[in-house]
Amino acid sequence: MGDEIQNPRKTIPWAILVGGIVVTAGYIGGTAALLVALPANAVSGLDGFVNGVHTLSDRLGLGWILIPTALLVGVNTVGSTAANLSSTSRLPFVAGIDHYLPPVFGSVHPRYRTPWIAIAVYGLASILVAILGQAGTTVRGAYDVLVSMAVVCYFIPYLLLFASMIKLQNEPAGPSIRRVPGKKPVAIALGLIGFTATAATIALSLFPGADQPNKALAVVKVVGATLIQLGLGIAIFTAERRRARREALIA
Repeated sequence: MGDEIQNPRKTIPWAILVGGIVVTAGYIGGTAALLVALPANAVSGLDGFVNGVHTLSDRLGLGWILIPTALLVGVNTVGSTAANLSSTSRLPFVAGIDHYLPPVFGSVHPRYRTPWIAIAVYGLASILVAILGQAGTTVRGAYDVLVSMAVVCYFIPYLLLFASMIKLQNEPAGPSIRRVPGKKPVAIALGLIGFTATAATIALSLFPGADQPNKALAVVKVVGATLIQLGLGIAIFTAERRRARREALIA
């Protein structure tokens, strides 16, 4: 989406820096607040935040605050889901424009000017994955499996990103390239830290939670779904490369 950003070479690095600081502070502050309110074994991604607010509001005599907080959590969930579906659906939309997917994925709604085919297919695929995640487990177990699947698939590109950062330090930088402060040594160190932390996160995401009723099935779901998604991506990319080569030979 760099083509849609004004001055991306300047905007994106600053956005990453500022956004990274805000997100890191928010996660650390929110986690610390929950651990103050609840024992560590009671904190979970499914209902840990609401439980923390419940406990703290009772201690402070502000029990009335729980209902509006729960409503805001629900609105936030709906909003973040809509935002994720609408933003990430641009990936199959662009793939349709570039012919990595059927051209219909690049269709734009005549009235709303949105990639409605890509959004609809992406939404249906999400519903299917959520339903399959419920098989053989509880709601909490399904939630944990979906989170683990998302973390693994989401973080794999970061392995390539950090590895590329290390490798590119041997290349000369052009006049418009923004180097990491401290240049090559600092960039390599940051790349190694990022790669190691990302790999550890992926590995730890494969371990099912203690409350998972069928741990083996949970691991199979996460690993299997990840391999299917990676396999589909490789197959689509390979098919398009072959098609492009055939067209180039004909031309």
